[in-house]
Amino acid sequence: MTKRVKRIVRDRMPHILLFVLIDMFALLISSMFSVWLRFDFGYVPEPYLINSYQYFIIDFLILLIIFLLFKLYTSVWRYASVLELLNIISACSLSELIMALYKIKFNINMPRSYFIIQLFLLIALTCISRFGYRIFRAIIIRLKNTKKKTNTMLIGAGDAGRIIIDEVRMNKDSQDIRISCVIDDNKSKVGSYIKGIKICGTVNDIEKTALENDVKEIIIAIPSASKEKISKIVTECQKTKANIKILPSIYSSLSGNVKTGIINKVRPLSYEDFLGRDQ
Repeated sequence: MTKRVKRIVRDRMPHILLFVLIDMFALLISSMFSVWLRFDFGYVPEPYLINSYQYFIIDFLILLIIFLLFKLYTSVWRYASVLELLNIISACSLSELIMALYKIKFNINMPRSYFIIQLFLLIALTCISRFGYRIFRAIIIRLKNTKKKTNTMLIGAGDAGRIIIDEVRMNKDSQDIRISCVIDDNKSKVGSYIKGIKICGTVNDIEKTALENDVKEIIIAIPSASKEKISKIVTECQKTKANIKILPSIYSSLSGNVKTGIINKVRPLSYEDFLGRDQ
């Protein structure tokens, strides 16, 4: 094990142990509740009731190993996405399949529907434990933040724009910003939404959209754009009274995890961003 891996494990150990404990209770609850739900909370045959908890240790060891393989104890859940959700579904499904197979193999009698019910309950409880904190934190931040925000226009509905929206919502250092509208030069995106924020128009609609949304600040988040394209965007932005900022082009090639904290890299516009020569 490398020093880096050891350091990560050491630093995250309290979180890992907490999730292990939560998963243990989630499995226990789903096991017991599934058998009762299968019989509509009426009479449950004693063998089924006993088997629902008698093999709990084996079931939990299977779950633990599979969850470790799918990195459900080392992922950064603050920035969890659809990929993490798919990992949860895959890990729970594989765990349930192995648990069902060994019980069938060794004639441990359980209703077939029990495993299906348990699977759905396990997925739901695991999702709540992983995504619940993120949802709760977002709600608390919105409730606490009552001060006036700066209406901000985001130009660029690509990956960089999506990450900036997430950062603005989750980063306490950027809670004075409110992304009120998005501009993108792809006409097919106009009228659709990114992270719940409407894409109001193309570059030609910047002035009109800024006026309609009382925009005080504009963030250009197209790090892969050419200087000619940036120049055109800046020309339209200068027709407004908004403060103009830009995400440097160096961030266009970074992966999603590295882009964490990307809002802090947004800086005031410089001439070298859109001139065809050095400043």
